[in-house]
Amino acid sequence: MFFPVSFGLTGRKFRTGFILLAAVVLCAQATAGQAGDVDFNNLTPAQERMLTMSPSLISGDDFRKGQIEQRSFNISAMLRGDKEKGASPEKQKQDDYEKRLRRLEQQVGANGSVAGRWRPKAGLLFASGFAPPRAAQALLRAAPSVMASLGYIYLDPVQLQAVLNNFRYREALNNPVAVATFLGEYPGSRYLFFLEEAHLPMTFPGNVELSFFVVDSYAGTRFPRRTVREKVTAAWQIDQAMGRCLYQALNLLRPVVSQARPQGKVFLVQGAMAYLNVGYLSGLTPGRELEVLTPGHVVVDPRTGMRAGYVAGQPRGRIKILRNFGFDYAEARIVSGRVMMGDLVEW
Repeated sequence: MFFPVSFGLTGRKFRTGFILLAAVVLCAQATAGQAGDVDFNNLTPAQERMLTMSPSLISGDDFRKGQIEQRSFNISAMLRGDKEKGASPEKQKQDDYEKRLRRLEQQVGANGSVAGRWRPKAGLLFASGFAPPRAAQALLRAAPSVMASLGYIYLDPVQLQAVLNNFRYREALNNPVAVATFLGEYPGSRYLFFLEEAHLPMTFPGNVELSFFVVDSYAGTRFPRRTVREKVTAAWQIDQAMGRCLYQALNLLRPVVSQARPQGKVFLVQGAMAYLNVGYLSGLTPGRELEVLTPGHVVVDPRTGMRAGYVAGQPRGRIKILRNFGFDYAEARIVSGRVMMGDLVEW
């Protein structure tokens, strides 16, 4: 439930940690999903390919460094796109995954994009000392609807926790940019919102405050810390005010998101097949061809340590989407060039 990292703030080095969104209020680890509603005698081609993979996946960053990182997944749950919430098989058959897909099918336009446009994935992380609990609980309740209203794909916090918990080389993730870059490859969180602290008023009227900073995992950019406020006149308004603070925080990034190009990453390559961390929810449909680019990099002035800019990657090849699977992932065939794990795709 606890993921320790080190990061610098205002010139000092702190040892702290980030607890994933769900971990703030959950008392026990969610159990793995059941395999009850997957018919292994009638698997689709995509499911068969997924089952032939080892449950341990290799990240592009570790691959390039000659290191191997273990990630354990419930393969059946991945094929279904289930949330790991420990529910009974009967309840999982009626979970919101199928309902969500039916709603999305009604929203898909003629061009195959959901809600008519690209939506980036985003997640939330809490600082280990984040308090009070009431603020965290209010943010948890507000996050799904607020994310959706602003056009983000909200990643399941349990899925993020599973990825971090199964990372063997945690010491390499020693700052927020490293954490965001890691999660940006799989499960594909383009933006990570690090929630540092909240303040609730002791007397009324007063202000509810939320302090945070954001990291763009693809560009390696950490935006400055910000604090948003909402006025309340009574205690019963605090929960709603925390939701509005979260809306303000997410809304501050909209100018950046509006200028960003639709992108995803290749998180696995097997033979002539590439697997992407973007899919149906991101607006990709079977038959579409995408350009593959080498990963870009940040240029830093060695004398001052200041960021000079971001250099985009170079074209490496092209891929063609075959099918979507799981929670917003896609399987593609390599059409030309040499595609590697960690490469970017654009459309």
